[in-house]
Amino acid sequence: MISASCISSRGGSIGCFCGPSPRSFKWFLRNSAWSHCKKLTGSLVVALCVHRLHLVLRIPDYLWFVVMIACGSAIYLAVFLILTAVSFWFEDRVGIVPPVFNMLNFGRYPLTIYNVFIQFLLSWIIPFGFATFYPTTYFLRRSAFTVYFHLVPVVAAGFAILAIVVWNRGVANYSSTGT
Repeated sequence: MISASCISSRGGSIGCFCGPSPRSFKWFLRNSAWSHCKKLTGSLVVALCVHRLHLVLRIPDYLWFVVMIACGSAIYLAVFLILTAVSFWFEDRVGIVPPVFNMLNFGRYPLTIYNVFIQFLLSWIIPFGFATFYPTTYFLRRSAFTVYFHLVPVVAAGFAILAIVVWNRGVANYSSTGT
């Protein structure tokens, strides 16, 4: 993902801000890489895990699975859109995206292995736990996290709205280099 500071320093973001489509949607489509190979590999890994763990999934589980994929994607997109939009106010070439991007590794492991501060950070400040850990606990039938599982769509919607607001305020603050 390219940060807004990088785009604006090259003068490439002016195309995102002109035109009839919503600015954030246009920017997202220009800068996202959709890889069918990754989707196929991920689907195969999930299918293999379901088989090896002897999980019995019912039709509602498959529907929840699709909802959780959409919510997890929305959470990741919202977090990085917020961080990228911050570049509209600060002209730092690196920005704050790389440190948070490095935190993605925390989402690969169960939140319960971390101390309470990290659990809180990954649940409520940068909600990667709602994109990865809490949906998984539902499918593994871990009832201790049921409340958090049902909050995933709420957190996804809340962060998506916050991202759009921050992005739009950043765009309003944006001034072209004139090139």
